[in-house]
Amino acid sequence: NSTEFTLTLKTTIKFSEQVITRLKENHPYDLPEIVIQAGTQGSVEYVKWMESEVEDERGVWGKDWFQAKKNW
Repeated sequence: NSTEFTLTLKTTIKFSEQVITRLKENHPYDLPEIVIQAGTQGSVEYVKWMESEVEDERGVWGKDWFQAKKNW
């Protein structure tokens, strides 16, 4: 008897495989539902902002917000 939740994450294609790997490593199910919804059109300003949020100053994925995965 468990409760399921929906989690929405936003990232770039560049880092999507790393996000999927982290989710699988930390999810209690053997086969979690992971669905990627690719954006095909949108605000250039928003995309630039999102890219700046998911990459650190070295261009590496995972600013400190995702390093806290142990607290899930």
